[in-house]
Amino acid sequence: MKTSKAIAIGIVIALVVWIGSGYVIKGSSATPATQAQQERETLMKVRVRNFDRESVTSVVFVQGQLEPWRSVTLRAETSGTVDEINVDRGTRVSKGDVLAHISLDDRKIRLARAEAQLAQSKADLEAAERLFKKKMQSENNVRAAKATVAVADAELAAIKLDIERTSIRAPFDGVVEDRPAELGVLMERGDSVTTVVDDTRLKATAQVPQQSIGSLSIGQTVTVTLITGEQVEGRLTFISRLADEGTRSYRIEVEVPNAGLELVSGLSAVLEMPTGQSDGHFMSPSLLILHDDGRLGVMAVDEADKAAFYPVALIRSENGGVWVSGLPDNVRLITFGQGFIQAGEQVIPVNEDQAES
Repeated sequence: MKTSKAIAIGIVIALVVWIGSGYVIKGSSATPATQAQQERETLMKVRVRNFDRESVTSVVFVQGQLEPWRSVTLRAETSGTVDEINVDRGTRVSKGDVLAHISLDDRKIRLARAEAQLAQSKADLEAAERLFKKKMQSENNVRAAKATVAVADAELAAIKLDIERTSIRAPFDGVVEDRPAELGVLMERGDSVTTVVDDTRLKATAQVPQQSIGSLSIGQTVTVTLITGEQVEGRLTFISRLADEGTRSYRIEVEVPNAGLELVSGLSAVLEMPTGQSDGHFMSPSLLILHDDGRLGVMAVDEADKAAFYPVALIRSENGGVWVSGLPDNVRLITFGQGFIQAGEQVIPVNEDQAES
């Protein structure tokens, strides 16, 4: 009895040892094929798509705003009481319109006196010249008579100019933005009368970074996108030759037509200026990642199905994506899973069309 129990226990122990040894079947239980399969199952699957290099127009984008093409504060050029005001703020005016008038006071009297004095001076000159021809007058007397005529003529011109200056006229077509002068106010020379703004055309102004200023040229077309969403075309008319001391950027001005007067000054705008052709790849901005060292780039899969990091530089952005440079002509970019792998890591690339099917 004890013998049979000992035999049974021995058989059980031998069976356990045999099973634990892994020799259930002949040879090793993990063949090279199954090992490769197991290793493959541990690899990360990533979704990829092929991207080809294309030609793209390089563009400089800067923030700016609309300003009046010109704005002038008209000031009194002579003294006197304002006896006429023909405009108010917001009045649209044409070049030459009388906006305000200063009373003439004694100017008409001074004008008549200057005219009479000039006439008398001319008569005296004629008499002196007749006497000189008869050798009854010296040449110096003739010269003195001519000088008297010149002085009288100058005095007449001065009073005429003073009278002309009593009318404050619009220097160009535009709109009255401000009118500090009031009826009955005594104006001194230099006092503000009105401010006229030329809004028949506007200028979009902005500050361009120093690294981009060299690619711009006078006369080139600029697309101006207003904060309202409206887009207008303009022409680059001015590039400053001096940089702003604080920002090291350069002021530019773009002429924007406004014949219909729909646009108003002060609107924020984005100025888009093409600077030439270059090669790049167009992609979704979601594919861009930031490397540990701060470089902007993308993750791709090389020919050996290993993940690779490519640093890129932004060329331009537009609706639907961004253009970047720095990639090979043709590249397989990882479109899903790039945030979970490291450069040099073996991966299993799956084309997007296969993944969707």
